[in-house]
Amino acid sequence: MGLPLKFFACTLFLLVLVLGACSVDRIASVQEEGVCVSYTDSTGYSIFRNGQPYSVRGASGHQRMELLQSYGGNTVRVYDPDSLGIVLDRAQQLGMAVIADLPLPYYHKGGDEAARDLKRIAPNILEIVATHRKHPALLYWILGNELFNKGYSGKFVDAYNALASEIRRLDPLHPISSTFNVHQLAYSKIRWKQPDIDFVSFNLFGNLADLPSDLRTLWLIWRGPYVLTEWGYNGPWEAKVTKWQVPIEPPNAVKSTHLRERFMSYVEPLYEDKRLMGDLAFYWGNKFESTPTWFSYFTPEGHSSEMAHTIGQLLQGQAADFPGPSIEYLLINGNGEGYDHMLAPDTEASAEVRFIKPPDSTATITWELRKEDWQNLGAAPVVGSDVSHRFSSRSTGRAVFRVPRDPGPYRLYYQANSSDGYFTAANLPFYVLSPDDAE
Repeated sequence: MGLPLKFFACTLFLLVLVLGACSVDRIASVQEEGVCVSYTDSTGYSIFRNGQPYSVRGASGHQRMELLQSYGGNTVRVYDPDSLGIVLDRAQQLGMAVIADLPLPYYHKGGDEAARDLKRIAPNILEIVATHRKHPALLYWILGNELFNKGYSGKFVDAYNALASEIRRLDPLHPISSTFNVHQLAYSKIRWKQPDIDFVSFNLFGNLADLPSDLRTLWLIWRGPYVLTEWGYNGPWEAKVTKWQVPIEPPNAVKSTHLRERFMSYVEPLYEDKRLMGDLAFYWGNKFESTPTWFSYFTPEGHSSEMAHTIGQLLQGQAADFPGPSIEYLLINGNGEGYDHMLAPDTEASAEVRFIKPPDSTATITWELRKEDWQNLGAAPVVGSDVSHRFSSRSTGRAVFRVPRDPGPYRLYYQANSSDGYFTAANLPFYVLSPDDAE
């Protein structure tokens, strides 16, 4: 995206910027209350909360906070301000802290209109800050999520900084951050007008492996502190795709393995340079992103996945096996994810699950056909309300289904919920051909 990072480092070698260190006065004023970022040669950058160093360890999302706390997690991130009050109260009960998002409209070309959008929403943002600024569980604000990833104009950043100044006036005891990708952070550092934040937050997935080299390249123009506010396995935008350009989701067991590998290979070593102040795995909840299960560590009812278990083990420095059922892969007509499944309409197809650990006889098994969220509408409706009509046979590991009549992209979903509160899931995309193409 844009010019390579080495361009910024080589052409701007005189710019040495240390971002986010608190001034001496600010450190002194928040020693007994509030939150600040400080630096010492021995410990590097640290968040100080009420006078004590605080390392952020936890997850983005806030479902089943008591489970995260039992694993040793101390922090959650809340994206929705409407949930903030309830989550803050629950965090206080559990002895946890909350990173609170303040959502802002993204920049779009035409800086005047984008700046006006920020000014329009500013009163609502300030009301959220005024309501929650004194809550003891509040850690810091994220003013805009990935707001600058597509660039910004001078007028846009002026409006942003004016809002940041008003937030600091209302709440001088909690820092302000914003999430960047690394290339956009580099771009922001060579501009006269920069977002006025206390430190940087990163959301990184497949590009997490590039962060160590990116940070070395940026050393001459930025060497400040940061928090990993989202990290995880590859997102749908980074996944392998079918011929009809829909992402292929790995089963939960594969995603769990990727989480452990990325933490051990990339996240944990980042703490050695004394700039990383904490990390949050993504996503401690249930959300739709291309599919209902891609980033969901839990079902809506609260069943826990292999991914949640793995994060818990990493927080505790352990590696216990997942106690629930686990899928190795899913097949349609004997073929797995490396095959483009193109099916004739209104025909029968077979499905099979291969297990690492099969569910027991008490598990609830769900087979579903869903339409593909091809237009990114945030939904994948189930095909047909009568499951018995769509599936002529269903068992724990096998099914036979009737291919939909209407041409287009679909997915076959499989999920097993154990009676002791765990789940595993997998899906495969398939495309229903038109009658003419099927002949």
